[in-house]
Amino acid sequence: MDKKGCVLGWWKAHFQDFPILALLVQDYLACAASSATVEHTFLAAAQVCDSGRSAMAIQTIEHCISSHMWIRNGVRLHGIFANCQQMIDNTHNNPKFSKYHAMKQSTHSKKNK
Repeated sequence: MDKKGCVLGWWKAHFQDFPILALLVQDYLACAASSATVEHTFLAAAQVCDSGRSAMAIQTIEHCISSHMWIRNGVRLHGIFANCQQMIDNTHNNPKFSKYHAMKQSTHSKKNK
């Protein structure tokens, strides 16, 4: 833990010391703490499995869902996945995809009302 008692803060500061373990920790600490997040995870899983991808391997589906949740929750990729993070950032900043960002925000704001 860091000085504030935050496990995430410690891993953020030391991810370069243990790059592979840090990736596992990100996945582990990304586990849902509320039922709403669990519901979003199951919805994401249903969308992956229902979109004509039923022949995908279970591990591939798990990777798709984990990646989706990481991106959604703002988890930044480091180490050997830094170039993947660069592609995510480029896509996020591309005006071609702005309609998806606006849709995500409006969907989120409707749920909070």
